[in-house]
Amino acid sequence: SAQGGFEHQNRPAGVRTDEDPEAATLSVTQLLWDGGAIGGTVKAAKSRIDVAGSTAQLTEQDLLQVGVRTYFGLVFAQQRLTHAIESVARIAEQKDTEAKKMEQGKGSKADFLQAESQLLAAQAGVATEEGAVQIAKNAYIQVFGKPAPAADTMQLEASPSKALPANLLAAEGFALASAPRLATARAAQVAAKHDFEAANGTHYPRFDAVVEGAYRSDAQAVVGDVSEARAFVRMTYNFDLGFSRRGVVGAARAAQHAAVYDTANQERVVLEAVRSAWQRHMTASKNYAISVRQLESATQFLELAKKERELGKRTLQDILNGELVRLAAKTRLAGAQAEVSTSAFDIMRTTGQLHLD
Repeated sequence: SAQGGFEHQNRPAGVRTDEDPEAATLSVTQLLWDGGAIGGTVKAAKSRIDVAGSTAQLTEQDLLQVGVRTYFGLVFAQQRLTHAIESVARIAEQKDTEAKKMEQGKGSKADFLQAESQLLAAQAGVATEEGAVQIAKNAYIQVFGKPAPAADTMQLEASPSKALPANLLAAEGFALASAPRLATARAAQVAAKHDFEAANGTHYPRFDAVVEGAYRSDAQAVVGDVSEARAFVRMTYNFDLGFSRRGVVGAARAAQHAAVYDTANQERVVLEAVRSAWQRHMTASKNYAISVRQLESATQFLELAKKERELGKRTLQDILNGELVRLAAKTRLAGAQAEVSTSAFDIMRTTGQLHLD
């Protein structure tokens, strides 16, 4: 700091002075020790940068997971609709066959009505699946911000199989090392630890090294120049007469304990999520293999039943039931296929490996 101006003094015995004083002071203070109060505050702030980074990664991976599920949800809905339309066409073919038989005097009115009833039920199923596709398209627009692509351009079997961990133990290791939710909890625990250090540091005095210099010219009725210099250590201590400091430190200690427990809980949550995602993927893979065999069996039965129908060994009800079983098998296969893909991406998400690439 510096100052300058005019100084007039009128002293006893008629002594009067008029001067133009100038003064300048310089003071440099360096913290020596404060019980870790400021250091803890800085470290806690750095840890919260890590918390923010982990939270950003968690948000990104959650968004990707929602995108994956929305995408395959639309794929599955479109496949269900395709299968339902195909089923309508096949049942309509049976109805037309029964109508021709009736024209030739060979058919049965009951069989015709049965086919017609089955056809109406299948058409109602198409209407239901059309609604499901539109709902899935609405969800797609909400997530991706643009209309869904054409059904024939969407990938039916996209899966990060090459990037999956080799086994469940490896998946658990990835999760404990890099799951964003766990990383966030760990960074928050470190921040809480430093918050306690900062609060606890207020129990101690503060020590500062101080160097001061002063220069005055024609000041305080002293003609000429005066310079001073001092170097010292200053101790400052604030008396906590209202005991508020004790409450602040206690709250910081409780927050630290809570952060430790939260981290331990997040480890269990992350491991449970990984194990469940892994099991869902294993189950989906088994169901997919079973669904493939079931569809093959249902298709072969239907083809054979139609031939036996021509020989009089099967009834129309057998054919219509076969169509229903085949439709259910195709739908189940599509669902299993979608679940295999989504569950694989879920494993990537729970282990913290789900990234845009």
